[in-house]
Amino acid sequence: MAIVSTDIKFWLTGKAAEVIDYPQPDPNASLGEGRSSTEMVTAELNNLFDDISGAEAESGDTEYRGIIIQNKHASLTLYNAKAFLSVQPNGSRTTREDISIATEAVVDYNAISTIATENDAPSGAGAFSAPATYATGLALGDLGPNGQMGLWIKRVVPASTEASASANFTLVVQGDTQA
Repeated sequence: MAIVSTDIKFWLTGKAAEVIDYPQPDPNASLGEGRSSTEMVTAELNNLFDDISGAEAESGDTEYRGIIIQNKHASLTLYNAKAFLSVQPNGSRTTREDISIATEAVVDYNAISTIATENDAPSGAGAFSAPATYATGLALGDLGPNGQMGLWIKRVVPASTEASASANFTLVVQGDTQA
């Protein structure tokens, strides 16, 4: 059977790297280090970033979150895997936040680099960009069974943006698989 979307997992980070299967369920604490055993919930508001407060909207804000993408298929490889943003935040607001992504290789104990606060840029991440299609997506390489790649997500809220409790974006991981 081919790899299906439920075989691709998005894990929060933020646990001690050497601890196995530690549930770290707070998306606001997904600031790198080890892979949590808590999966990022999809299709839900605030599943990774909190609401944009009035103060953040007025002065501007840049925040980061680290996740780990994993192929959980028991025997198949996801070849030429790429990550991209098929939907950027939207709405009727005149100014809005922008989302970009960058990869980071996963190292010992299922870990990526760690940041002290959500406003610190991750030192281990590659260049941030906002690819919108598979063709322009960030290369994750071939993800074998249980293969992993770290992904940093950056949210930039320009100064004088309107506060928002409903901005969303769509992160897609796509690749080729054997039938």
